[in-house]
Amino acid sequence: MQFVVSSTPVTDPSAVPASLCTVPFPPPTTQAPNHHLLFERKNGEWKINGVGFNEADKRVLANVPRGTVEVWELENGGGGWSHPIHVHLVDFKVLTGLCTEYEAQGLKDVVWLAPGETVTVEAHYAPWDGVYMFHCHNLIHEDHEMMAAFNVTALPDLGYSETDFRDPMEGRWRAEAVDPSKFTPSAITTKVQFMASLQPYNNVAEVFQKLDEYWSTHNPPTAESGLYQRR
Repeated sequence: MQFVVSSTPVTDPSAVPASLCTVPFPPPTTQAPNHHLLFERKNGEWKINGVGFNEADKRVLANVPRGTVEVWELENGGGGWSHPIHVHLVDFKVLTGLCTEYEAQGLKDVVWLAPGETVTVEAHYAPWDGVYMFHCHNLIHEDHEMMAAFNVTALPDLGYSETDFRDPMEGRWRAEAVDPSKFTPSAITTKVQFMASLQPYNNVAEVFQKLDEYWSTHNPPTAESGLYQRR
């Protein structure tokens, strides 16, 4: 896209279409929130449900069965700070909170939590499994551990061959020491080709098809069923 600022008028043939794209909202659900997540500062520490990201044995705060719809309740515990909350992997629908009509018409991956505010969001955790982060997008809060993880759990009886679980704690995904040799055009090309070889999006339609078939013969767990693992 190019913007040209000129004193000469130009012809603009563009037009707003009669209908915009269909927003892929999650399937409707009336279930109670599956998780309550409190974003709070105490004793100078920024934490979620009292847990900091450095607490590796505690930071997985939600285990979500792959392909299910969940409602999360996000609360700002106060302290005079607002928290823009960003959830990785999914786009979500804002159900309650200070969400404008404009915002409610689409899916979001960040929602604003004003001081003392509570919002609920709804998302379809599909098609991928694995461990993902959610955090305050205020950089200072994020860097001081207001970040946690959720695990979209694999379904062992899904009947689908794509079962690769990429653990972000695996050595190949960990940070490396800065070395000029890793930033040459050749090294960058090799790294990009490696990432492309993983083909993360080449079978989305097939994954959704298998998930639809799976849940057509299973009852998705609810917050009340007690089937969720919680921490």
